[in-house]
Amino acid sequence: MSISSEKSDIELQPFEAVDVLGKNEKDSDRPKALLLLLAILLIVIFSVYFIFVNLRYFGIKVEKECPTNWTSLNRTMGEWCVQVFFGNINLAEAQQICSNNSAVISSIENTDELQLFSKMAQVSHKNYIYVGARRTEKCMNSKLSDVCTKETSFEWTDGFTKGVEGFQWEDTQPDNHLGDQKCVVLGVKTSLLDDERESAMRGGVICGARPN
Repeated sequence: MSISSEKSDIELQPFEAVDVLGKNEKDSDRPKALLLLLAILLIVIFSVYFIFVNLRYFGIKVEKECPTNWTSLNRTMGEWCVQVFFGNINLAEAQQICSNNSAVISSIENTDELQLFSKMAQVSHKNYIYVGARRTEKCMNSKLSDVCTKETSFEWTDGFTKGVEGFQWEDTQPDNHLGDQKCVVLGVKTSLLDDERESAMRGGVICGARPN
């Protein structure tokens, strides 16, 4: 019996392992690509935030502006923005008005500011407006004396005022009448200061804030 070898008519097709593996590799690369893209995006966002919020770190001057319709002042400590608000108000109400405008009651650094604030308030025909000063602890119950002078009886409260040039008072002031005049108002017509009770109703307030 002879065995003859014949070529089979059946041809084996090559197993497509390479293609399958390639497809699997592509599928597995997608999450990696997405993660890489997300990482790059986060780096870009952080970099932009860091640059714009911390420009001073790079020695770059940041230009800021006063709010619309506010007046810019060049003070010893830098730029200061001010605006007058009118109304029949006491000290607490004056503080609230400034707070509502992201500001504080403005103090007065020099003679120019005394005159400017008075001029700004003249349009209201009011006599007095609140400014940012409070009686010092050592002079709380004192009238003018060698210790409690026109320059030392009060202190500025806005945290951005230097010196005592702005303490220019009306005649005989500050007199601490009845011993309870703990705050300060500016005479619109005189451009001079007067000490006042916190409950006194006055015609307005000068608010101040750093530019933003």
